[in-house]
Amino acid sequence: MNKRIDAYLFGQILGTHSFLLKGGFLQPDEYSEIQEQYFLPGGETGTAATVLASLGMSVRMDGTWIGKEVAPMLKDFYKDKRVDLSALNFTEDAGVMDYVVISGLVRSPMGRFQQLFSSGKRFWNIPKEEDIAGCKAAAIDPFFGEDSLKAAQICKKINIPFVTIDSPHDSPLHKMAAVNVVSKECTGQHYKGMSAEEIVKLMQAETDGLTIITQGGGEMLYGRKGCEIKRMKPFAVDVKSTLGAGDTFKAGCVYGLIMGMKDDDLVRFASACSGIAISRFPLPLNPPKWHEVELLLQTSTEAFEKLDFSDVIGRTVGGKIDRPLNSSHPRHPEMIYPINYGYVDGVIAGDGAEQDIYLFDCDKPVETYTGKVIAVYHRTNDVEDKWIVVPENSKYATNPSALSDEEILKKIEFQEKYFAGRLYR
Repeated sequence: MNKRIDAYLFGQILGTHSFLLKGGFLQPDEYSEIQEQYFLPGGETGTAATVLASLGMSVRMDGTWIGKEVAPMLKDFYKDKRVDLSALNFTEDAGVMDYVVISGLVRSPMGRFQQLFSSGKRFWNIPKEEDIAGCKAAAIDPFFGEDSLKAAQICKKINIPFVTIDSPHDSPLHKMAAVNVVSKECTGQHYKGMSAEEIVKLMQAETDGLTIITQGGGEMLYGRKGCEIKRMKPFAVDVKSTLGAGDTFKAGCVYGLIMGMKDDDLVRFASACSGIAISRFPLPLNPPKWHEVELLLQTSTEAFEKLDFSDVIGRTVGGKIDRPLNSSHPRHPEMIYPINYGYVDGVIAGDGAEQDIYLFDCDKPVETYTGKVIAVYHRTNDVEDKWIVVPENSKYATNPSALSDEEILKKIEFQEKYFAGRLYR
């Protein structure tokens, strides 16, 4: 029996040769200098697995058969990550690879996929219920036809919500998906001459799931059947490479499903993930981390609930530290506390227990504390919040803004990445 995982991903898993050019994109009959080049996991599923693992999720990959030229790299890359390769089929051929030339907003992928798909030969797995069962959410790419549909049918049978991509309005995958992310390339191919609004309405009518239309750097449109169409502009970032942007967006949607996010929060989280992805190269070596995504989300108040914690922030509190610095979580011993974590005496939180706190600016394990609340991390998918406290004699007690959002989010990432929320100051 397979171990339980957070996310099951079915689709393309490749060995990607990427080349970042110096001084602009390729020009006919002109020399181009390669600035950086890598051979790393790629494909829609491979990239999504890397991003989800970086966000703290456990993942099982399934799909493309892995050949002998790709396998060593793949196994080495994921050896220290929470990515389960047990469902994969390892073969004696070279394996499926692609080649991508990149310069800023422009990229050209190359491969032999037309040849592979027209050969009539299978080069991917048939999904199995035992590999999907027990996961919290899935992602299913449509490229493997009946086998992609089979994965969707299994998810539907065992009540696993899944994200798909670029599935037309009349496709079974679209109708069954919890989220369908439709790219500009897909709408241009299937819905020529139609506006984005018309496409969303057409797709909304065919599913109870969430439809998201992405338009590259343009405004995103999203909505459900019977609901108004909503819009969101992508986060403004300095673009280094767009390779993996859509795959990262998909991974963000899977994370959102696992976290039980509302539609607005899910779209924003996925967009922030994608924004971070395009600001760096190579993405597999620099995937978005939870605290980075949360920090980018902090830059905008759009779609976030306005809450008032003025009765909490600034309060002096005291209590016990029951999980001191460097101790292990009582139920998850692999989780080590990088910060003192305790509770406030006499204050009851939404879960019926004492209010939990993170104690900052204290570099040794302690048993008790007295300090000042300088921020609140509000969990949107849980019944309790976490108070951010500093000792009374801390420099941050008189100057809370000196402790940055980034420092706070990075320190609490070890635990809060398993929840959805927002930091309030």
